Amino acid sequence: MAFRRFTIAEMLSTSGPWVTLGHAERLTLESLLSTAGMVRFIESVHADLLAALTDGERERLGLLRDGLGLKNLRHNTLARIIWHGLLTHEHLHGDTAEGRAVAEVRGALFPDDLRIVHASYRESAGRAAVRAASLTSERSLVLASIPVQGSNLLVLTMEWNEVGVEMGDMQDQRVTPGTSAGERVTRRKARDRWIRAINGVIGALRFEAEVRPEAERILERIAGIQGEVRRRLRASNGAPDGNDDPDGGPDEPDDATDAPGGEHEALPATSTESR
Repeated sequence: MAFRRFTIAEMLSTSGPWVTLGHAERLTLESLLSTAGMVRFIESVHADLLAALTDGERERLGLLRDGLGLKNLRHNTLARIIWHGLLTHEHLHGDTAEGRAVAEVRGALFPDDLRIVHASYRESAGRAAVRAASLTSERSLVLASIPVQGSNLLVLTMEWNEVGVEMGDMQDQRVTPGTSAGERVTRRKARDRWIRAINGVIGALRFEAEVRPEAERILERIAGIQGEVRRRLRASNGAPDGNDDPDGGPDEPDDATDAPGGEHEALPATSTESR
């Protein structure tokens, strides 16, 4: 999908590893003949994006990033506690009515086992809403019957769901523009340069990926961020989730696609995701 639909926060998330000394992705770019010379351009356009942010925005994004990291850590810790608690009691009860009831709850809360700990912030929020809706009285009784250090799995599951929803709210704030249209329009050049540079790197990586798996991994990470942006756009437009790209046009810079005075930092969609 076109990078012109990215917010500045999403752009910074994409190029961040490439400007971090010692990061595996930066080392990969520096080791490839086709991308080594592009690193200095990436550093330049990344710095331009940072400079385009106001002090207040930089502080806001930093706090949200740090807060999301802590929320995600708690979310994943709770997921593991609940998963292993259910699994332990499932084995203890074996093939009995109690054991089957615990297994049913575990299957409802963890439809893909513990892979939830690798989910994006927005996906974690969506899963939390689904789990909360699936907590029937029968399942709640099963969870409440399993003690965990002065509490029980029902209490922890409710906290887990709350943390997941909070992660989604914080991610929404992270990608919501916080400046006026007059301030945003001055960012067009920084966004334009970033898009041109990122497309150059991606084009080179696509050739390298045929023989270098580390290049393919970088492309997969970027594709994951694009997927998050695509889901954000669908959600803000009220469109159903699917594989179609709501912005299937070419990956062009802002000044080649937007009307004069427009800024996709201002309008990522009709209203307001990397991990």
